[in-house]
Amino acid sequence: MNFMKSYKTGKVSFILIALITGIYLSGTFGSGDPWSQFVDLMKNNTAVKIVVVLTSVHFLFAGIFRFSAGRLKQLPSSLSLLSISMIIGGIFLSVMFRESETVRLSVAEQTKGGMLIEDIHLDIPDTIVLIGENAAMKSVKTGAVIQDKGKQLDLSPYPFSQTSSGYAFINDAGLSPSFEIAYSGEKSKLSKLDLFPPDKKTVTGLHPDLKIEVSFEPEREFEKGRLTAREYNLLRPKYRVVAKREDTVLLDTVVSDHS
Repeated sequence: MNFMKSYKTGKVSFILIALITGIYLSGTFGSGDPWSQFVDLMKNNTAVKIVVVLTSVHFLFAGIFRFSAGRLKQLPSSLSLLSISMIIGGIFLSVMFRESETVRLSVAEQTKGGMLIEDIHLDIPDTIVLIGENAAMKSVKTGAVIQDKGKQLDLSPYPFSQTSSGYAFINDAGLSPSFEIAYSGEKSKLSKLDLFPPDKKTVTGLHPDLKIEVSFEPEREFEKGRLTAREYNLLRPKYRVVAKREDTVLLDTVVSDHS
């Protein structure tokens, strides 16, 4: 009984949330798709599974014990704790038992379930000019139109669309294949949409003492008033890849899809 009283305390809540946060940050560092990386950890790492389950059960017990106190004023906090438990538990069960598949298709190609890709659209211009050091741009919107058993459906990154084969969404709208960076037998993938806005540097960690920065390389730079403008060609993009070990630059090169 003493254990149950201790298990439902706020200190335990703090410890469990800190554990999950630490696992997420350390386990997904340098990943181009941190959520997918964390999902893989939940699927394949027993220790991570235990922490997530304990967290869900902890908030469930905390909500039940608070509700059983019988005080009306405890009802909102009890429902909040129960909701947190359901969210964490639902995510865990979904990750463990749902079936999912990622496929790359072009226009006029079909999925295994017979869905036809009619159109893919990417709300992005052929070139982008950014001015100044703190330049910003609107988020890139992606979408697709599919034919599913005679019914036309629009796909977007969110919300998911229900199809005859289950729920579906689109991620990178064919901007181009993802990066795959390899070092000492370890590989890391980056979606090129993660590089937006174009002046952003995306960092991937392949090795404990090696950091790789990837960013779009401007087609040209020019002065506009007192500020520097950078023009990026997104039809034929170039990428700057910098590899560092601590403060030492090991590699600094520019590559392109067509090199």
